[in-house]
Amino acid sequence: MTLPCRGRLRWMFGVVCCVAILFVMGLAVWINQHMPVKRHGGIIFEIDEYSLEEKGKKVNISDTKVMTSERRHSQETTLGNTYAITLKASEKLNNLNSSSLNLREATHDKNGTLKFCSLSPTDLVGNLACKCNETTPEEILRDNAGLIKEGRVQPLDCIAMEKVAIVIPYRDRYKHLHQLLSMLIPILSRQKVDATIFVVEQVGPVLFNRGALHNVGFLEAEKLGKFDCYIFHDVDLVPLNDQQVYSCGDNPIHFSVAIKYGLSQHFRIMYKANFGGVVGLTRDQYLALNGNSNLYFGWGGEDDDLAARLNFHNMTKLRRSLSITRYAMLGHQRQNIVNGNPARNNILKTAKQRMKIDGLNTIEYVLHNLNIHPLYVWFNVTLLMKEMFQSAPDFLQNEIAMMTQLEEKKARALLIKSPSRQIH
Repeated sequence: MTLPCRGRLRWMFGVVCCVAILFVMGLAVWINQHMPVKRHGGIIFEIDEYSLEEKGKKVNISDTKVMTSERRHSQETTLGNTYAITLKASEKLNNLNSSSLNLREATHDKNGTLKFCSLSPTDLVGNLACKCNETTPEEILRDNAGLIKEGRVQPLDCIAMEKVAIVIPYRDRYKHLHQLLSMLIPILSRQKVDATIFVVEQVGPVLFNRGALHNVGFLEAEKLGKFDCYIFHDVDLVPLNDQQVYSCGDNPIHFSVAIKYGLSQHFRIMYKANFGGVVGLTRDQYLALNGNSNLYFGWGGEDDDLAARLNFHNMTKLRRSLSITRYAMLGHQRQNIVNGNPARNNILKTAKQRMKIDGLNTIEYVLHNLNIHPLYVWFNVTLLMKEMFQSAPDFLQNEIAMMTQLEEKKARALLIKSPSRQIH
């Protein structure tokens, strides 16, 4: 039976379309498996049994191994001539032998060649119970004998592929700090990470400025050694899985994706765009962003401001599998002096406008002291709030006035409550 001419043409056209569709699908699969995919902005998810809502669509991604990409160093970005800082360092800073923090001891194998650490450590445990009981520095040193010296955890049998600085912004959280370190130090040791722990303590103003302390930690660590990777770590977030290696890669990394609060047995993601808690960036990435904003005095806003800087520079945030990005938040009662920043939403709207004039190149602070303890390198600093506000853009004067008034109000209230108490 012969088909009419028009019918044959339609039939042939259908066959050609089917073949073309199958070819395109096969080509897409091949490209996905063999060609690198460039993603700009947004978030890369590596998720196993979980799912997330992203751009209105439910995304399910099969389980993958932890991504450990090779480091590609871009051209070094230098700070501008406007970098201004007030230093009042102790004699310890002048006499400090920086080589003790920067020296990579040569580890050789039997043939005499340098031995580098594997990118896939074999001693990892996986999920961990939170051993979050109160502890002391002496107990931590006793339980981790030989693992840490002068704030540095370093592999004993190989050379790590990168040097990591862990920066912890701090005030009045002595108990939490040592609960965190009691869990973190053995994790870093099993991961064969070469990491130095920096604690940056704010001594006044009353209102805490987490983003500015990140900048201080970065700049002060740069004076003591050359670090490839900076991980900014909240003091009250304890890692509960050691398979997420504390390292950096081609994309800024959000470590603390799934958080368990208090006695809850469930892990929760704060919000899709979140880039706070524990985050990692290479030295070049942080310099390219001009660091964090210095203007968020009081709780909230600095994380979203940093995320806006990432988006502006087309940097993609990486979130590893939710089965390993697990953290416990240590319980605490929020102090009255750490109220939310009433101006944070208005300041955030101008994030992209301020990047080049608000950050590492405009931070001003006084470094009062530097102490090298076996568990950490401790910086004691005062942020010069008034001076940084003076260099803020004119279009933020109303917001600056709001934060200044709140600072004065909280300072008076604290002084009345405890006249002899120092603010720190």
